[in-house]
Amino acid sequence: MKKRIILGIVLLCSISLSIFSISLLPTSNYISLLEAHSIKGIDVSHHQGKIEWEKVKETGVRFAFIKSTEGATFQDSCFSYNASEAKKQGIKIGAYHYFKLSSSADAQFANFVAKAPKELLDLPPVIDLEYCQNKDMKLPERKAELGEKLKRLEQLIHQHYGVKPIFYTTYDYYTDHIKGNFDNEIWICSTRNKKVTYLEDHQWRFRQYSFNGNIQGINKEVDLDFFKGSEEDFNNLCSKK
Repeated sequence: MKKRIILGIVLLCSISLSIFSISLLPTSNYISLLEAHSIKGIDVSHHQGKIEWEKVKETGVRFAFIKSTEGATFQDSCFSYNASEAKKQGIKIGAYHYFKLSSSADAQFANFVAKAPKELLDLPPVIDLEYCQNKDMKLPERKAELGEKLKRLEQLIHQHYGVKPIFYTTYDYYTDHIKGNFDNEIWICSTRNKKVTYLEDHQWRFRQYSFNGNIQGINKEVDLDFFKGSEEDFNNLCSKK
């Protein structure tokens, strides 16, 4: 009897552990359920260290958004290396700027264009919009200021690069500041294993679906993305640059 109880407990623990393990599987295992015809990509910064882009290419990665700048003064130390090495492998690249409410739009624009020349990019430039490290953005009294600075920065980038920047954003930030105010294409951060249905009123082109990707050629976890659309759509987006 005791042996049966012990065996039962072991079996129950094994089943529980299996279920728990499955729940921790990266979203990338379910990508085929999200979009049947997706073009794979990643987004990177100095946090990933030195990347072996030749190996990354072998995994089927087609595009990479690379951090270039943040605010008025920060420039990512790995941007130039990542951009040139990714392009050598035929990976389409885009550059993203992390927007800071504490800096003027003009200063942020000057920082971005100094690091990410337009002839280098394949994809439209990106403005990274999120509350992380920008807690003041949630304050009602700062909403008007944020809107003015973002509109100014968006216009400056559009004029310089000849194409509207893509907005990387979360759902909360989108509903608070973008919805109804901008018509830029969206790169949405949504890591849950389901289709993005809550932006049906707005065009979104890219989805960041995992923060915990493991890619050959990158020794640290990396964000995983995909493009929503056909090969023709993807090529047309690149040709806008």
